[in-house]
Amino acid sequence: MKKASRNAVLLLLSLAVIIGCAVFVSGLLDQRVNRDRQQLLEESIRNYAVQCYALEGEYPKDLKYLEDNYTLDLNRDKYVYHYKFIGSNLVPEISVFEKER
Repeated sequence: MKKASRNAVLLLLSLAVIIGCAVFVSGLLDQRVNRDRQQLLEESIRNYAVQCYALEGEYPKDLKYLEDNYTLDLNRDKYVYHYKFIGSNLVPEISVFEKER
């Protein structure tokens, strides 16, 4: 194999490795961003519930109440929301899950 051909092959292999690494890192960053977004959504819902408790003396029975009375805006097309009312004076269980694409 000529030196120019060998250099071209090495260059192509190097580019393929760099592109592969970039795709891999991009996937990891996307997963991290989605996980962080879900945590922020959970914290936001919890903050609305605590605000409701502070103002009304009890936690809301469901998310609909927070949407109707506390301007909570949920993206139900992208996320599934778990809100379990435990009692009027107990913080509800709150989880957010991204829907599969």
